[in-house]
Amino acid sequence: RPHVDRAYLNASDKPRLGEERVRSHVRQWTALIRCYKHLAWLEAKRCAAGATAPSDLYGTLLKVRDDSFFVRDLALDSLPPFDGVALPDCLAYSGYNDKVALVRPAVADTFFTKPLLSYLFNYSALGVRHGNPESLLRRVLDSHAVNVTRLDVDTLPVFTSRLLSNASDPCVV
Repeated sequence: RPHVDRAYLNASDKPRLGEERVRSHVRQWTALIRCYKHLAWLEAKRCAAGATAPSDLYGTLLKVRDDSFFVRDLALDSLPPFDGVALPDCLAYSGYNDKVALVRPAVADTFFTKPLLSYLFNYSALGVRHGNPESLLRRVLDSHAVNVTRLDVDTLPVFTSRLLSNASDPCVV
């Protein structure tokens, strides 16, 4: 069973959902590490075949939730320039919304592995005030000096099946 950090649980922004919500977050962060392990394996395999650096392998990684969908084409080459990570500029809940993320190779290790590692081994030092994945991600990326660019819904037209019913919300087209 995933570890439940009491400080994280006690700071939860949705305490009625209890320990199972925390376990869900830990499973999410664990899945990100598994994903990164596959990327590292692929990178090692391609480097052995002649690629010289991660940027030779990929320029941007696109991470989306499994319940996400695009409402328009996303042309990666027409996005505003960014270093680090590009995230949606909505539903941030005192942190960073990671329902979809564009990640540069130089910060992939931090983005994919540090949320779980920080939760398990360094949570109290992060100073997270709201127990949610968005707040934890913000503290992790900020503590590792990752540049974060926030993109509006017109630039990053990706949504999850958990749309808000409030049509005036900037995350809803």
